[in-house]
Amino acid sequence: MMASSIDARAKALHESTLPTTPTQWSDERWDVPPLQESERAHYQRWLESSGFLAASSSDKWNAICNNWISFLSATSAMPKLALAPRRKLVVWGSRDAESPQSRTKRFQQDRKMRRCIQEVVWLAFDELEALAERWPAQARLIVNQSDSTSGARVFESWAANVNLGKRRRGNSVWTGLICFLIHSYHEGTLEEMGLEISEEISESILDVSEAETFYGAIGQSPDRMSGPVEQAVLRLALEFVTDCHATCTSNPLLWWVGILVKSSLQIGADDYISRGRFNINILPMDLDIRGRLEGLLHYSKVLVLDNTMHGWEASRSRMMEVRRDMAAVDNAWLNADDDQRPETIMDNQNCSSEAWKDMLKHLQNQCNLYLKKQQCTPFQQFMLLLEQN
Repeated sequence: MMASSIDARAKALHESTLPTTPTQWSDERWDVPPLQESERAHYQRWLESSGFLAASSSDKWNAICNNWISFLSATSAMPKLALAPRRKLVVWGSRDAESPQSRTKRFQQDRKMRRCIQEVVWLAFDELEALAERWPAQARLIVNQSDSTSGARVFESWAANVNLGKRRRGNSVWTGLICFLIHSYHEGTLEEMGLEISEEISESILDVSEAETFYGAIGQSPDRMSGPVEQAVLRLALEFVTDCHATCTSNPLLWWVGILVKSSLQIGADDYISRGRFNINILPMDLDIRGRLEGLLHYSKVLVLDNTMHGWEASRSRMMEVRRDMAAVDNAWLNADDDQRPETIMDNQNCSSEAWKDMLKHLQNQCNLYLKKQQCTPFQQFMLLLEQN
C-alpha cells in the first residue's frame, strides 16, 4: 500500500472514530471490558480448540478486521472511500474507475441494505419472542433442558416493553452477523476471512438480497410475519442454528462466534468489534462477550421454537386445537410498565390432550436435534463457552 493511501486511510479512520461521533446506541457505556480477566484462559482454550483460523492465519484475522471497518464505513452516516473501496463482485459498467455519482449510489445502497435487514430482524425477532410467550410452561421447560446456565427454569422471552434495551442489544449480535455476512458476500471477501459457505447458504443469502431489492421494508402484510424479507432472513438464520455439522469455517454463526471471542481476547488497538467508537456502529461496545453469546443462544431457542410449530406434521384438528389454545393466551402484560408474568393460562392439564402430547413430543425431538450438547450444532459450542466449570 502506497504511503498516500495509508495516510488517506488513517485520516478517514480518524474522522470516523472521533470521541464525538454518534454511535447507534445513545446510552452506550465505554467502561465495560470485553471480558473478565478471570475468563481469559477459558476463552483462549476454546479458541485454540475450535478450529477458528489456523495459528498461521494472521492474514485472515487482518482481513476480518479491515473488512469489518469497511462494512461499518460503507453503511455509516459518513462513508469513506479510503475505508470502503469498491470491491463488489457485480458492478454495472467499467471497473476501471468509480465516478463520484456511482460511489454515492453504492454507499446509499449499502446503507439501505443494512437498515432494511436490521429493521427486519427487529420486527421478525420481536414477533417470534411474543409468540414464544404463548407456549405452555411445559414446552418452554423442554427448550431449556440442555442449557445448564438456565437451570430448571422455563424459557422466558425478552418480549416485554421494559426489556426493549436488552432486546435490541441481543438483536444486535444477530444483525451484526447477518448484515456483515451479506455485505461481505457481495464484496467477495468471505473466503479471505476464513469462511467457506455451502451452495445452500449462498442461495439463502441471495434470497435475502433479492427480497430486499424488490420489496425492502415496505408493503408488509397485516400479519407482519409474511413479508418476503423477514421470511428470507429467518430462513437464513435458521440454517445456521440447525446445522448439525457446524464448524467455524463452514457455519457463519460459529465463524461469527470465533470473531467475537478472538476480538474479546485482543489487547491493543481498537478493532470496533469489541473496543472503540465508530460512526453508527451496529454493535454496542458495552455488551461483553458473555452477553453476546447469551444473545446468540437466546434467539437460537426462539428460532427452534418457531421452526417446531411450522415443521409439525399433524392432523388439521390437532393443529387447530394447539393454535387455538396458544391464541387464547393473554399477552397484554407485554405492554405493561413491568415484565411481571401473570399466572399462566395453559397449565399442565392443558397439555394432556393427544394434540399437545404430539406437539410436545415433536418439540422434544427438535430440541434433541438442535439444542443438545451432544450434537455438533452451534448450541454445543455456546454451552462449551458459557459453562466454565
